[in-house]
Amino acid sequence: MRRDVAPGQEEKEYDLPSVIFSEFLGSALFVFIGGCATSITGQLSSEGLSCLRVVAVALFDAFTFYALIYMIMKLSRGKSSYLNAALTTSLCAIDVFIDEKRTWRTHVKRTAIHVFAQLLGSMIGAVGILLAVPGALHGVERTGVAYPRLDETSISALGFETVLTFFFVLVVLAVRIYEERKSSIILVFTYFVVRLLSFPLTGGYCNPSRAFGHALVGNGWEHLWIFVAGPFLGALLATGVFILLHNHEFEAEK
Repeated sequence: MRRDVAPGQEEKEYDLPSVIFSEFLGSALFVFIGGCATSITGQLSSEGLSCLRVVAVALFDAFTFYALIYMIMKLSRGKSSYLNAALTTSLCAIDVFIDEKRTWRTHVKRTAIHVFAQLLGSMIGAVGILLAVPGALHGVERTGVAYPRLDETSISALGFETVLTFFFVLVVLAVRIYEERKSSIILVFTYFVVRLLSFPLTGGYCNPSRAFGHALVGNGWEHLWIFVAGPFLGALLATGVFILLHNHEFEAEK
């Protein structure tokens, strides 16, 4: 099983200011770039959710996600939590389970710092959309706000977000631990599939941090609970399955 750093070096390499700045900057850019892309393609498309627009937005988000993850991994010395509060919580649970050198309070504290920086960055990115894209608020869908579409109910949208997040988090956990060299292409294709399915059905991101920013810019609070509860539930399930399947390896490393 791969380790991100050599034993005994993690505390020295965990630079709190760098972690906060990288999570803040990455989240701000993710919301800003993604929101601008959604708004601009919405204004240019006369057909609303056309197949071409769905594919374009999914590809745009997937490559933006990879570019930002690469950037913040360098800025934070490999301590990024992928700009996603649900995934951050999942990684925290894994660390608590396998790390005997640090207490659970240390991991929870770090997780809270990551999530706070992500939410703050999302707020700034959301404000940037309003400043950069004229007419961004002309139509709820164009602002990037997630909400059930195509006759989806709130319950079905919740289930959809849960399943997609389960898939996404399980892939990220496997990539982070086993497939460092192939992580680029795997993450791009995984997030492309997630957005290709979620954009036309719910507009969701499997990411509570990003959903918060878009809800802020578009005043879309009514359905936000779906895009917070669903990803956290999916991440929790993925973490449980991952630990269950790899428990013997974790025990061997202790």
